[in-house]
Parts: sequence; C-alpha cells; structure tokens
Amino acid sequence: GKWWRRVDEKIEPYMSPDEREGWFLTENPRSVLPYEVIVGRNFNATFFGTYPGILTGFGLMLTFLAILLGLLGAHYDKANTIEPISGIDTLINGLSGKFLSSILALFLSIVFTFYEKSVVRRLKMSYERMLSTLSDIVPYLHSARILLDMHRFSAKQTVSVSNISAEV
Repeated sequence: GKWWRRVDEKIEPYMSPDEREGWFLTENPRSVLPYEVIVGRNFNATFFGTYPGILTGFGLMLTFLAILLGLLGAHYDKANTIEPISGIDTLINGLSGKFLSSILALFLSIVFTFYEKSVVRRLKMSYERMLSTLSDIVPYLHSARILLDMHRFSAKQTVSVSNISAEV
C-alpha cells in the first residue's frame, strides 16, 4: 500500500492549451517507484548472493573435518619396524567419500546461483512490466511539455491582446 501513496502524490490534473484534460505523473515512473524501494525492501539480493559461498564453505569444512577424523586414526609407531604407520589405509580408502561433500556443496552452490539469477531476472521483468503498466494508465508529463504548452498559450494570448488593441 505505501508504494501507491508515492504514486498518488505525483499525480496531477493538467489541461493542455487545446483544452484536453487528463491526469498525469509529474515525475518519471522509475523515480516515483525506484527498484530499490519496490523490490529491494522485499527481496534481499545480497543475502541470497551469499548462499553459494556458504554452501561451498560448508562443504569444504565437512571435507576437512572428515580428513581430520581420518588422520586422527593414523598413527606412527617407530617401535613397529614392519608396519610403523597404522590407520593410513582407512584414511586413503575413505578419501573419495570425504571429497563427496565438497563436490555436492559446489554443485548445490552452482544450482542455487542459476536459480537466484533466474529469480532476480523475473523480478526485474515484473518491475519493468509494472512501470510500463503505470505509464499506460497514468502517463508521465514532462516539465518541458508543460513549458511548451505555456509558451503556445502565451503566444495565443499575445495575438488576442494585439487584436483587442487594434480594434480599440
């Protein structure tokens, strides 16, 4: 509802020199209803833009946590001359599974990025359609047009005054 009040404040009646009356916007629709106000207040693009980084960071954290847990099971015992390192087989065998979390997080961040870009694109298209509809309903009357109309009107008045003077 607040955006409509912004539009309502910028609508004025106007009568052209040829006495056509209508209602017009006194400011460009884009300045009356800026994108940041209409869309930005309801859609936090910056917040959604952080999701891919969060997903990627979470996946990397899980991968390194899994590698750390695998390394905790690996031990070096210099007293054991036959097999001084134990637990390395578990670490190596589980590496492919450990990297799965990073791959999945990267994949999800890419999917989310494409989804976010399509949502932002649709929002911008809807915003542009809204401005176009507003312009169709209540056209923008540029101040230069009003000045031209005033100039034409004053020119007509000058001719009328000249005619009255000639008759007197």
